[in-house]
Amino acid sequence: MQELFEAGHVYRHSIGRWNTLKDQAATLFPSPQREVRVGEAAFIEELIQPTLEPFVLAAQEVAQLRNLALAWDQFTRAQLALVHEGLSGSDSRFTALAETVVPARERAVALNDPGYTALVSPFIRLDMIRTQDGFRVIDINTTCPLGLGDYLLLDKQYQLRNPRLRGFDAGGVFRETVLKCFRGWQARYGSPETEPNLGILISADAGEWHNFQVLGEDLARRGISVRFITDVPEASSDINCVLRGQVKFGHPQFERLVTGAPSRYAVMSPPGRRFLGSKFWFVALRMPGFREIFEDRLGQAAYCMLNEVIPKTGILTGDGTIAFPEATVAIQDLNRKGWLLKPSSGACARGVMIGRSSSKKKWDEFCSSSESAGTVVQEYFNIKETALVLGPDGSPQNLEGHTKYGAFLYGGEVAGCEVMLRPHSSLVHGARDTYLSVCVWREET
Repeated sequence: MQELFEAGHVYRHSIGRWNTLKDQAATLFPSPQREVRVGEAAFIEELIQPTLEPFVLAAQEVAQLRNLALAWDQFTRAQLALVHEGLSGSDSRFTALAETVVPARERAVALNDPGYTALVSPFIRLDMIRTQDGFRVIDINTTCPLGLGDYLLLDKQYQLRNPRLRGFDAGGVFRETVLKCFRGWQARYGSPETEPNLGILISADAGEWHNFQVLGEDLARRGISVRFITDVPEASSDINCVLRGQVKFGHPQFERLVTGAPSRYAVMSPPGRRFLGSKFWFVALRMPGFREIFEDRLGQAAYCMLNEVIPKTGILTGDGTIAFPEATVAIQDLNRKGWLLKPSSGACARGVMIGRSSSKKKWDEFCSSSESAGTVVQEYFNIKETALVLGPDGSPQNLEGHTKYGAFLYGGEVAGCEVMLRPHSSLVHGARDTYLSVCVWREET
C-alpha cells in the first residue's frame, strides 16, 4: 500500500470535507493519510485502498467488453447525428428527441466543433454490473478520463506480483486517443510540423488531481509534451490541445474554454456534448420509431449488442406511471425492490433512489409527484461479490460487498476496466469507504 500511496493512488480532500467524512464508514484497515499544502490551503490526501487481488475475467467477458467498445463508438456517432439533425432543423423527426437529451441552456454549444471528427467522445466510461449472463450497462460518463490514472497504477502492481496476469493496454490506448484528437485538429487548424502540446486543465484543489498527474506523467514518458494549467490558455500560449478535468457546463472556465476552441486548441472531450451521457438514450434505443432508425444506422450486430447490455429502462411521467418503450405501466404494478430511480443526466450518484433501500411510502410519493417527471426508472441488480482485502489487524480477509465495474472505452477500444467494491451500501460510489480494483485475465485466456 505504501508504494501506491507514494505513487499518487490517493484522493485529495479539502479540510472541510475531510472533517465531514473522517468519522464515517471507511475501509477495515485504516488507509495511510497525509496533510499537504497547495498555496495557502491545506488538504488531506488518503490512499484509495485496493483489493489485494484483481478481478479475473473469463474469455467471453473480455470479448464482450471489446465488442461493446466498438458498438458504443457507433452508438455515440448515431446519437450525435440525430441531435445535429434535430437541433439544426434538417430533420424534424428528431427535434423532440434532441430537445429531450440536450437541456435548453446547453443547446447553443451542443453542436460546437471540437476541432476533430475522428472521435465523437474520446473518453467514455460505462458503469456496469457483472451478472451471470454478462455485463449490464447502468450509467454513462463522458466528461474526462477520471479513474484511468488510478487504474494504471493498480494494474501495474497486480501484474508485477503475478506475471501470468494480462490486462488492457491502458497507457497505449490513452496516448493514441490523445493523438487522434490532436492529429484531427492539426489537419484542420495546425500545420504539418506542429507537435502536440497538451495542457491538463485542472484545479490544484480537485480531489482527482493525482489521477491526472499520473496520466500526464505516463503521456510524457510516451513522448507527448504535457504541462498542468489552472486556467484556459491565452491566445499567446503554445498549448494546442486541452485535457479538461471536470470543467463542464456551469463551471466558471467553461465559456472561455469553448470560445478558444477549435481555432487555438482542441478540447478533449468536446465540452458541448454532455448529452452523450444522458440515460434517456437507454430508452430511445428501444422506442418504436427510433428503434428502427438505430437498427439501420448501427447495423444488426451492434444494435443487438447494445440491446443485450442495457437493462430495462423507462421514464417517469409525473402522474404515477412509467413510460417504457413497449408500454406504459402504473407505478404500483412494479415491485420497487427490483428497480431504482436516477436523474436522466445526473452524476456522482446524486439523486439516486434504490427501491429496496427506500420505504414504500417515500418511493410512491416521489413517483407520483410532478417533480418526478423525466426521472429514469431502471432495472436494479442486487449482486454482491467477495474480494480479498486487509482486515482490521492488517491480515488478509475476505469481504463481501456490492460491486460496480467501470469500462474505459476510448475511440472504440477498451483502455481498461476498473472495479469498485463497497461493503456498507448498495450505492457504489466514492473513494473513502470503497475498495478499488482492476480487471485482468489469465495468460491462457
